[in-house]
Amino acid sequence: GGEPSPVARIMEVAITDGSSSSSSSPSDIFEAGTPMDAPELFPGEGEAGAKSPPVLGDDYCLAPGEPVVRIERAPDNAVRIFTGIDVLAPMEAVWSILTDYDGLQRVIPNLVESNVLESKPCGGAKISQVGSAAVFPGVKFTAKMTLDVGIHLEENPLPEEKIHGSVEDAHTPSSEVREMGEKLPLERGVFPRPYAITELPHRDITMQNVPGAPGDFDHYQGIWRVQQLPGCAPDGRAAARLTYAVELKPKGMLPVRLIEKRIASDLKVNLKAIREEAESRMEHHPGGAVSSLAATARMMM
Repeated sequence: GGEPSPVARIMEVAITDGSSSSSSSPSDIFEAGTPMDAPELFPGEGEAGAKSPPVLGDDYCLAPGEPVVRIERAPDNAVRIFTGIDVLAPMEAVWSILTDYDGLQRVIPNLVESNVLESKPCGGAKISQVGSAAVFPGVKFTAKMTLDVGIHLEENPLPEEKIHGSVEDAHTPSSEVREMGEKLPLERGVFPRPYAITELPHRDITMQNVPGAPGDFDHYQGIWRVQQLPGCAPDGRAAARLTYAVELKPKGMLPVRLIEKRIASDLKVNLKAIREEAESRMEHHPGGAVSSLAATARMMM
């Protein structure tokens, strides 16, 4: 079958946390057309992402260069955060960044350390990471984690039973999804729903904290999804969508509400950094993504 026709609708939605970016990038050549007509998709309550959609579908493109962020309540002092960004680069270019576990700290601003402790079959790994975020002026929240990382390629998708609270329709009422999420318990090994629903080729990376290992979260589970996005690519170019969904619960008595907006804001910064790196690599080394994909394939053999 042929590729879907270019999508002209642009979803103008992003968190407004007071940050801005004036630098131009290849994403600036995304073309806008008829705006989305669903009012719940437009900016509303700022950094909480209250008006962000429950999931991102293939039938619209995100505003060029800007991530969308959504925060949902979860039981027992936990939170679920969903982020997404569109990238003017092939899926393989984004994937090569995410799977360079030892090099992630060179791309992601809020990641201080990322080290592989153990490589696993099929591209997975056990890694240690240290992240840092300024919660208040002069006050930083530093999170240490040991994570089990799993890889799911096109031919080996993440099983549905490993996804919690799936939303099949991007136009499901936001309030309905929030109400469901508030009652949805945390369950180890069952990940928050990916923030993108797609029939297009995609790959997933799952991450969960290792029980008993040193760390600052009682519970941390996330899923990166990278997908092709031909409907949002200008003529002759490639585009991909990168999303991350995470559910987390801090250790001890720290209320999650004190840190959730800061974490969400930092995730926005991280996604923009990955986008900029992927687009920069394609500008300077157009064949680099293919080479990286071949290296990943060799590593998985």
